[in-house]
Amino acid sequence: MDAYLRGYYGYKNFGDEMLFFGVIKHIIESYHIDKLYVEVEDENWMHQRMTKNAEFCLENARFYTAKIYFVENAPQKRKWMHYIKIALGKTPYKKMYKFFGGGEVLTDERKSPHDGRNILLLFGLNIRKRAFTLLGGIAPPRKVRTHFLYRLLLPRATSLILRDSASCELVQKYNPKATLHEDFALSIIRK
Repeated sequence: MDAYLRGYYGYKNFGDEMLFFGVIKHIIESYHIDKLYVEVEDENWMHQRMTKNAEFCLENARFYTAKIYFVENAPQKRKWMHYIKIALGKTPYKKMYKFFGGGEVLTDERKSPHDGRNILLLFGLNIRKRAFTLLGGIAPPRKVRTHFLYRLLLPRATSLILRDSASCELVQKYNPKATLHEDFALSIIRK
């Protein structure tokens, strides 16, 4: 299967890039992935990071890197047009299974739509078809709109793989399929 991963990658944030290697390792080992398209801020930066660090972070790195294809997210000049295309399903990734994840996937500590609303706004087809997985941390909701987002999004996820017990306990109230997984960066640091 071909799939699409969206998270906070390619922004030159070392912690998120360490998580990236653990997330792709988990996805490729747990699902039958032929190609994994990863949305990134800076495609050249991520190619450079993969080249420099794949051998260090992943055993059998060629197996993983052969399946990874970077997709640059919204170009600055036409950012709104890019988002409209995604929301209308005018991309080649429209029907692919989606993975959303990294550090904090859903949190109201960030401004909307970066609190998780962008998932709902841009990937409504996947939400409706229940063709997505959330991977990472989910913060407790403090705002009414976040409670609403969680009630709408979490029960529809095919699977929820959470990196800490607090997130797992919280999410199991919305979806009993939530499972606890160690922080994704740990699996690539430990050899």
